[in-house]
This record gives sequence, structure tokens and C-alpha cells, in this order.
Amino acid sequence: MITIANTSRRTSFEPESFHYRVDYVGRERQPVLIIDNVFQQAEKLVDYCVGNLNFHNADSFYPGIRMSGPQGYDKFLAVQLRSLIQQVFGAPIDRIRGARSVYSMVVTPPEKLGLLQRIPHCDSADENTLACVHYLCGPEHGGTSLYRHVSTGFENVNVQRQDAYRNALQADFERQGMPSGYINGSTPIFERTASYEAAFNRLVMYRGFNFHSGNIAADFPFDSNPGTGRLTLNTFYYF
Repeated sequence: MITIANTSRRTSFEPESFHYRVDYVGRERQPVLIIDNVFQQAEKLVDYCVGNLNFHNADSFYPGIRMSGPQGYDKFLAVQLRSLIQQVFGAPIDRIRGARSVYSMVVTPPEKLGLLQRIPHCDSADENTLACVHYLCGPEHGGTSLYRHVSTGFENVNVQRQDAYRNALQADFERQGMPSGYINGSTPIFERTASYEAAFNRLVMYRGFNFHSGNIAADFPFDSNPGTGRLTLNTFYYF
């Protein structure tokens, strides 16, 4: 368990205190690492966000706002989880060539979504990228699901698959029509292969080239207050 004593980031680690499991998802058996109670006093991460508000609109994939995470969070997390990262993903942390952590909040209503925000996406076509979602909110805000693209059978997209996926997706839209609103379960174009409920202080880690999307329900409140809304701390590692 990681302890944050205050927002200046004095920390300690007690590996015997947290709980984790590894799932191998879908036909391609991609690993997903789920850790509960990863931080002690994780509410201090919320306090840091509230005290340093500097959100901005996110990229074309994420339907909301983001701001930089606490300095050193990404490096500290990698060091403390080094054995799990190596064991589950075969990725030694001395090969990390870049990392970033961002607070994220879903605030975009369905009618304002761009096309790429209405379908599952991959964070990178590089299979040596890891993505982490650290939930700083409760299950009522929705978790994260992984998906399979039905017509190709792809559960992830690397560089070699990009052209085939784009062509097949365009053909899907021509047959099925353009999607509307948030995806929150299987559709004719994408099949959900796994779903992970949000839980305060839960961390979910997977390879960034896997198809995934947040579970945003029809009655989602789109609350932009980090103390009460769907606050996550997302980290990306590039190996």
C-alpha cells in the first residue's frame, strides 16, 4: 500500500497491504492488473487536485477535462509496482522512456461528443505502452470496459493492424450508421470483453493498444467538481 503523508509527496510502501489480481481478457488473452487499496490516505490525491485546479479540455479521445497529476507520481508508482509490472506485462521499468500522469474528469454531454469519443479507442498503437486508471471516485460514476471490434475480431490495434481496422470501421459505419452517445456495453460494432467497476482507490492497468472506454450511464451527472465527480488519475508509460 502506498502512503501519501501530505501533498508534498512524502511516501512509503507496504506491499503486503494491498490486494491485486490479474485477468487475461478476451480471445487474445491480454493481461489486466487490478489493484485495490493501492494508496493509503488516497483522499489526499483528491485534496491535491482540488487545491491545484488547472483543468483544460482533453484530446479528441477523452470526453472531458484534464490537468497534470502530482509531480513524481508516475515515477513513484512505477518503482513501487516494479515487480508486478515485470511479472504481468514483461516490462522492466528500466526500459521506460517516458511517462505522464493526468487527472481526468468526464464532463462532455452525449450530444457534444466527437466521433472518436463515441467508440472504444486505443491510447497508442505501440504495444509497449501501459495505461493505468486510478479511480478517485465511487462505483456510481462508472468504471472502464475493454472491447473487441466485431468485424475484424481485433481486441487491440498495433501499427500492423491500423489500416485494416480503419477500413473495416468505415465499412461498419456505412452498414450500421454512425454511433451516437456513449458506448456502455456491446453494440453491433463492438463487443464488450471485460468490465471493471470504479471503486475509490482502485487501480486498473492494461496495455495501451487495447480497445477500451469508460462506462458512462444514461443518467451520468457530468459533474465537474473533482470532490464529487468522476475523478481519475490516469498514467501512461512508454517502454
